[in-house]
Amino acid sequence: LPPWMAVVIVPMLWVIEFISLFMKHGILALRLLANVVAGHAVLLGLMGLAVGAAALYNGSNLAIWAPLGFVTALSMVAMSLLELFKSVFRKSDCNVHLGVVGHVLCNSGCC
Repeated sequence: LPPWMAVVIVPMLWVIEFISLFMKHGILALRLLANVVAGHAVLLGLMGLAVGAAALYNGSNLAIWAPLGFVTALSMVAMSLLELFKSVFRKSDCNVHLGVVGHVLCNSGCC
């Protein structure tokens, strides 16, 4: 690579890398938002089915409480998985960013 070309390309690479750092986090946040909204839409649809079934069967207790119990159990599983993923990603994020130093800095809550 000729030196005069490096003078042009290196600053462009810095700018591109700097922008991609923020773009990556923004895109991941948008994907997370889309997944959360989709999950809530599914749960609302299941609850709507429960209410519709109760209306169809003249207010039968089983017709409304069984699907609502299922939705509640599904929500509990989703929240448990969320906590599990949160702890796993927190640990992996600290290990990636801190590397070997992360093992020394275990007081920071990452380990």
